[in-house]
Amino acid sequence: MIYKRLLLVSSAFLLTLGFSGCGQSNSENSDEIQVVTAAPSGNENSENTSEDSMDNPPSNEEKVTIKLGLMSGVNSYVVTHLMDSNDTNDSYEKYEFIQGNTVSQLCEKLKSGEIDAATLPIDVATRLYNETGKVKLVATSSACNYYVASVGESVKGVTGLSGKTLTVAKDDLLAKSVIDTILKSQNVTNCTINYADSTDAIVKGLSDGSIKLALIQEPFLSQATANNPNVSLAIDLYDDWDDAAGGIELPTGCLVVNSDFFGSNPKAVSYFLKDFDASVNMSRHSIDETAQMAERYKMVSSASIAKSAIPGSSISISIGDKMKTTVSDFLNLMNKNDPAVIGNKIPDENFYYIDGK
Repeated sequence: MIYKRLLLVSSAFLLTLGFSGCGQSNSENSDEIQVVTAAPSGNENSENTSEDSMDNPPSNEEKVTIKLGLMSGVNSYVVTHLMDSNDTNDSYEKYEFIQGNTVSQLCEKLKSGEIDAATLPIDVATRLYNETGKVKLVATSSACNYYVASVGESVKGVTGLSGKTLTVAKDDLLAKSVIDTILKSQNVTNCTINYADSTDAIVKGLSDGSIKLALIQEPFLSQATANNPNVSLAIDLYDDWDDAAGGIELPTGCLVVNSDFFGSNPKAVSYFLKDFDASVNMSRHSIDETAQMAERYKMVSSASIAKSAIPGSSISISIGDKMKTTVSDFLNLMNKNDPAVIGNKIPDENFYYIDGK
């Protein structure tokens, strides 16, 4: 099947985190996923045998069942092909998918060991690590996909937000920091920030017209547009972020694993990353199929919404040193501008999954 064929080539076809712009392509990542055959501990050297391991994947008896927690949004779309592969027994490992979680639920389940891995916003993953040390950052899976949505408001660029009221989800600390950084860079001092309880509340407000301007990501923008044809994309904030941040990329979604699970199953995590890599790449290259799967696996109410959302979701994957460099640069910027977003400190080296460690 297509998915299995992509598994064999995907580690040579890794995309950078930057999938530059909310829907634009950037350069390719030459990092290769390494399969760890021995658990790393202390200063021991782990043995990496990526090519040999590809020829000898785990047998059904050797496969490890990985409990993967999913939240709504593009972070879930990227695993649709992994879910399909798991159903047909074509994945390297076995998976149990725990869907419909809030961010806080995922964090609690990771801390308790109820789940082994999760897709999370990058700021949440960083705060969780700084609080507990219980997770490792394995990959980033989406880049900048923040937009300003409008219902009947005429807005020309960020400076057009002057004198306007912009609604932001109060539980999305990163969103507030992103728009503050952009507004400050363009000397917009009189944009009023209104807080909605959640992203779902923003979708509802845009849908019924009670919210006129909102900061939102895909697929929530497409959901609101499907509900209310008067909802429009007013500003794609990628270029504005790029200018404000001096070219520092904005990662949004990521994959983390429970640190204890990794310590006991380093080889399984390596194969998990291969499965995840292939699924992410299939998600962005096979939009129609991904949209159908998103509906089939009840990630979205209709395939048409997913099909509309995927191109603007900046689905991508970055691993290894490239991931670390990009995320480190971003976290350093956040630590300077708004340290609470990342838990008031820069995470240490153990946060990053690099070369199987």
